[in-house]
Amino acid sequence: MCGITGYVGYRQADKILFECLKKLEYRGYDSCGIALVTKNGLSIFKDQSRVGDLEKKYVKTKTKATAGIGHTRWATCGEPNATNAHPHSDCSKNIATVHNGTIDNYLELKKALTKKGHKFKTETDTEVFPHLVEEYMKDTDAETAFKKAFAELKGSFAIATVIGGEDKIYIGRINCPLVIGVMDGEYIIASDSTTLLKYTNRFIYLQDGDMGVISKDKVTLFRNGKTVKPKIVSVENKYDDTELHGYPHYMLKEIHEQPRIISSTIDDIEQLTLLINQINKDLGGIKMIRTLSCGSSYYSSLILRYLAPQLLGIPTFAELGSEYCSLTVAPKGSLAIAISQSGETADTIKAAKEAKAYGYKVLAITNVSDSQLSRLSDYTWITKAGPEISVAATKTVMSQAAWMYAFVLANPSLRTLQKKASISSFRKVPELMKQLLEQNDETIEVAKYLKDFEDIIYISRGITYPIALEGALKMKEIAYIHSEGYAAGELKHGPFALLSEDIPVVALVSHDKDYSSLVTNLREIKTRKAPLIVITDEKDIMLENLAEKTIVLPKCDATYVPLLHLVEVQLLAYYTAVERNNPIDFPRNLAKTVTVE
Repeated sequence: MCGITGYVGYRQADKILFECLKKLEYRGYDSCGIALVTKNGLSIFKDQSRVGDLEKKYVKTKTKATAGIGHTRWATCGEPNATNAHPHSDCSKNIATVHNGTIDNYLELKKALTKKGHKFKTETDTEVFPHLVEEYMKDTDAETAFKKAFAELKGSFAIATVIGGEDKIYIGRINCPLVIGVMDGEYIIASDSTTLLKYTNRFIYLQDGDMGVISKDKVTLFRNGKTVKPKIVSVENKYDDTELHGYPHYMLKEIHEQPRIISSTIDDIEQLTLLINQINKDLGGIKMIRTLSCGSSYYSSLILRYLAPQLLGIPTFAELGSEYCSLTVAPKGSLAIAISQSGETADTIKAAKEAKAYGYKVLAITNVSDSQLSRLSDYTWITKAGPEISVAATKTVMSQAAWMYAFVLANPSLRTLQKKASISSFRKVPELMKQLLEQNDETIEVAKYLKDFEDIIYISRGITYPIALEGALKMKEIAYIHSEGYAAGELKHGPFALLSEDIPVVALVSHDKDYSSLVTNLREIKTRKAPLIVITDEKDIMLENLAEKTIVLPKCDATYVPLLHLVEVQLLAYYTAVERNNPIDFPRNLAKTVTVE
């Protein structure tokens, strides 16, 4: 979940490392640091601070170096402080390592190294690695020592190491992402390709178990004990996509990109039909679907749980990747759909591997090409959300939610007339979203009202219920207000005990088949004196009488109202967080890509 980077070439390394670390802060920002290869060995600069603050302190040193590594931390082993900040070094301070992930057997290695005289200064698992390399270098060269040390590690990790006097970076990965950016006479590494788009769009994606040595002239890559020729992949994303373009925060910018995402999803329905036809052919027809995902991706998958049985007649089950445990062999025609914006989510990857072992065909839905999830899956669909910088997922969730609709519309078992009418309604959604994004007065007013509460309940029914869950999650993530999402009919089965004047209820209302039942639930809430905020696709007298405050969405086909509700709950969380003066793009304790279980 941490972010690592490195550079070797002919330019000043420090400036490039700091620029990359700023782009990587969405992966963690408990502390940060860099290690530079100088004429006199290594120079390490680190602290418990944000990258920008460390850079200001560092500038005074004027250290010259054309090779180095950097790290921004999300603490997993050892509390976040300056001592535990990366890079970590060996006894001689001539070997430095940055690391993303977890080394499961570090205590065992640490004990053995301590007996051999090594002195440790931190609580981290990372520190064992430079000491391990140091130990092996007593009897062999640096490259061999790195390989031997790497082979001893157990867990999930991506590692980069530098050694004093060598303008080289030693790298390796298992179950954590690491990519090499390719330039002329220089190379740059990072935990993701988005970080490197300012410098190049040509990348080498490391596979599990890969190790390598990078100098300014070449990359030497080792796989399964053999040297392999690196495969260079060009990507379509542009550096411009990662800039703010006048928005105060990345989250708001990314919310405003969602109409484009819906349009691109609609445009891809014919291509998606070809993929589904191939899956149907391979499976002899899709007879059952099981989605595997975590967090916001799980909530988006719940949309398919409602749509597929109703419109396609396919039983569909939504599983949390972190809890998934298949107990039986998959029935014939079973499809597992694994959903992860990064394609590197550890729990989802583990669940996808288990599904394959039990006989499922696996379809990966991800926003990142050549990710670990896409490589292990039988089929892959790349959403077109583009780079997402803010830790709180918005446009990537929208791309996943829209894909659930597209999957149904692209399915050949959907009746032709129904498909045409539904696609026609779907095509109207981007323009309705634009209208919603241009009218924020009601949302800001509600945000000002909610900012002083410490607990909020979100409710809805039917296909909009997953959006209530996502709305509660966003309010927790960004505004730091304890929020819970419930199916409205479930309040009577316990949560009613919480209702009071101090806990507002945000109700997502659609004028669909569940409207009457939901209004009954709202009356029940009103009698318990809980403040009621209604977000609805249509204002009516009943809702006006019940609600303390109302947000009205543009009128939309009932099938697609959840997509407008999704935009609105994102905006509500955003503006509430703004009112509370919270750090919008970097919420406390969170990282965007969860690469550890």
